[in-house]
Amino acid sequence: MAIEDIKQLKKVTNEGPAQELLNQGWTLLAVCVCQDGANQYAEFHLGHSDQPEEQTAQGGVLLPKRIRESLKAVQTYAKD
Repeated sequence: MAIEDIKQLKKVTNEGPAQELLNQGWTLLAVCVCQDGANQYAEFHLGHSDQPEEQTAQGGVLLPKRIRESLKAVQTYAKD
């Protein structure tokens, strides 16, 4: 997705909400490590366009739902 295609931006600080947004077609733009005094946390910055595009696999821990399901199917098949 080109930066000029992004119409909406969201910032979340937890993997769960970030994964839900990825499942809904959002794109992971950045993961930033932030520090507030002695507390350190990650910020997940996501973007979305008005026209949904086909998702491609993304690096890191967070994956779109269809990719996770495909990996699960392959792992199940490999066990049998």
